[in-house]
Amino acid sequence: MRYEKVKKLSETQFKRLVGVKKETFDQMVEIVTVAYKEKHRKGGRNSGLSIENMILLTMSYLRSYATFMETGFNFDVSESTAQRVTVWVEDVLLSSGKFSLPSKKVLVTEVSSVEVVLVDVTEQEIERPKYKQKDYYSGKKNDIR
Repeated sequence: MRYEKVKKLSETQFKRLVGVKKETFDQMVEIVTVAYKEKHRKGGRNSGLSIENMILLTMSYLRSYATFMETGFNFDVSESTAQRVTVWVEDVLLSSGKFSLPSKKVLVTEVSSVEVVLVDVTEQEIERPKYKQKDYYSGKKNDIR
């Protein structure tokens, strides 16, 4: 997926695919562009991705939580590059202050109609090997009496 292809989508299709509106994406591009220029002010090697593709890679990862290997493959970069770009873009956007969540204090002080909070505490079965179980299990029970 490349930004050149995604920018041609309608507003609703863009939001469905990327997760944010086009004007929000443009704000992200402005913030990351300033940080990128500051980072490379003294020189250095430029990234193989454009700033728009860096943000698109990050949004793609955050939307689907695919592995960095898969995300990198989709953007024609290595797994480590996908991880490095994602962490850097997240840090830049969070440090700008425009894309961070409000603190707990703000949520508590506001009038809220939430009276009940549900927590899913369903037990998950642990997968055990069916064959060659002796490699993992000695046969001893750990009963505490």
